[in-house]
This record gives sequence, C-alpha cells and structure tokens, in this order.
Amino acid sequence: MGDAILSALASKIMGNLNSPILQELGLAGDLKTELENLNMLRTIQAVLQDAEEKQRNSEPINCGKITAI
Repeated sequence: MGDAILSALASKIMGNLNSPILQELGLAGDLKTELENLNMLRTIQAVLQDAEEKQRNSEPINCGKITAI
C-alpha cells in the first residue's frame, strides 16, 4: 500500500515539474533528478522483493551433511 501511495505522489510531482514557477526558480531539474533516483531505488527494491519471493517459493538445495566448525 505504501508503494502505491508513493507512486501516486511521484506521478503527481512529475506532472507538476512543468510548472513555470518551478522552472523559473530552477527547482524542476533538482526535483526531477531526485525523482529519478527514487524510481531507481523503487526498481531495486522491486527486484530484491522478487528475489526474496522466488527464494521462499523454491525448493531448498540439498547440500548434503553440513557440520559446524
């Protein structure tokens, strides 16, 4: 649910980046960079979540008898 809210917020902000006031103040570029970084972090998070899900759903690997050192 948090991802959906964050995504909606990011979309709203991206839509407002063309605001003449933001462009005049030079803030549009900074916000766009930050949102691109946020999107990259969300992509990384999605990949990690997918890997965790696959790990949970896959059969464990039989490594034979493992002894503690």
